Amino acid sequence: MDGGEQSEIIHPTSGNCYAKNQQKLRRNHRKRKQINQMPFILNRRSKIRALSNNAEMIRMEYDTIPFTLQQLPIIVLAQIVSNLNIHDQKNFSETCKAAKSAIKLYWDSYTDLHIDSLMRQTFSFINEKNRCSLYAIRREVSQALRLIPNFALRRIHFQPILSLHLQDLKDIETRTKKSAKEIYGEVKHLDLRGCLVEYDELRYFAVACTKLSSIAVTHATAFLPNEMFMNKDYLKEIKFGQRSFGKIRNFLRSSLPNFAEMEKNGKLPIAHTEFLVKLLMIFPYLETFYID
Repeated sequence: MDGGEQSEIIHPTSGNCYAKNQQKLRRNHRKRKQINQMPFILNRRSKIRALSNNAEMIRMEYDTIPFTLQQLPIIVLAQIVSNLNIHDQKNFSETCKAAKSAIKLYWDSYTDLHIDSLMRQTFSFINEKNRCSLYAIRREVSQALRLIPNFALRRIHFQPILSLHLQDLKDIETRTKKSAKEIYGEVKHLDLRGCLVEYDELRYFAVACTKLSSIAVTHATAFLPNEMFMNKDYLKEIKFGQRSFGKIRNFLRSSLPNFAEMEKNGKLPIAHTEFLVKLLMIFPYLETFYID
């Protein structure tokens, strides 16, 4: 090296690194400038988050969610409703008009009322022990019946309720602001199996269910003393006149398929035969019986 000049060591890649760093700084500066220029809005209807990969600011409006729901068929939305409890249905209805329409469709098409399914799906928060008492769940049953249109029900299953009381049935009328005929007027099948009932409760349904053609009951839990059916005033009330049990039994033989054969072969106990007679006196238009 001449003239005492100092040497300088230069790395071959140092210029490239410097240039890359400068480019990176300029890119970051532009991105920060873009971010600063974007409106920074935070409210209860929006969410803001920064993506580390590209540092873009994204605002996710909740309004896009109802828009997606509105693209689904109303039948699909109604199926979603069937899996929601009553509280979730209320929240769901507030998301968009389509959800509200789906909830209305779900209840408008409610023709089969199964108390057990109603409690498990729509009122799942109710203690299981209370589901066996109509008195304990009359508020929830009334709430469901308010949503179901008048004369919509075709079948009712009261399991797992262990007993029915006339006062509870009337209380449901008061809570729903509907008459018994508006609730049960088009019911064709009534399932009371396993449920303790007496004459007053059965008579209540006989008056309310004017289209009833099928009934299911448990012989051991239906208390119908003979005295209730030997009263002349009662016989006059149900328009059977002075018809005796024997004549009604003859009617059973001539009208019910296999009745005579079952009775002859001992497959139909005498107690059940008398029970059928009593049911026909209360429900004169029954066509099908299911007796446990």
